Amino acid sequence: MNVIPSVARDRCGCAVRKSSFVVPPGPHRFLATLGMTFLLATTAFAADCAAISPLACGTTAASLSGSDCTATDGSQYRLWQFSGSAGDTIVIDMHSAVFDTYLMLLDPSGVPLAENDDSAGGITDSRITFTLTTTGTWTVVANSLAASQSGSYTLSLACPAMAHPRQRVARH
Repeated sequence: MNVIPSVARDRCGCAVRKSSFVVPPGPHRFLATLGMTFLLATTAFAADCAAISPLACGTTAASLSGSDCTATDGSQYRLWQFSGSAGDTIVIDMHSAVFDTYLMLLDPSGVPLAENDDSAGGITDSRITFTLTTTGTWTVVANSLAASQSGSYTLSLACPAMAHPRQRVARH
């Protein structure tokens, strides 16, 4: 599937996130999520961008530049992957002081399940909180909201707390 994010303006002039699609031959289905509709096809989103970086729990400093993948709207994006287990609740945050951020979460099959532009009113950072539906390698799309936006950002992945084994108390 080739999901290509872009930005448009509605009647009030507000930014509206929309996607364009390059559809390969074969069977397709539609998925509506978070007020958006995605066309699902047999090829994976990551096939459009060969640069995929590993994402570990914690905060990672990175930057978007002309050497990253470019969507048809001219915005830059980078793909990040992490391993997750069904039932785990994760939080992904993207922050930049130089551009408006946009996040998307793809399941291990490449299906987009969550997206976020502005995590709170007046803040251009992005946040996704999601309970993973299956075990596997998940993909995060770290994107600038508009064309020609680049620069440094941080990407944080908050993983579920590791289960701590009970410690036995020695009795004397």
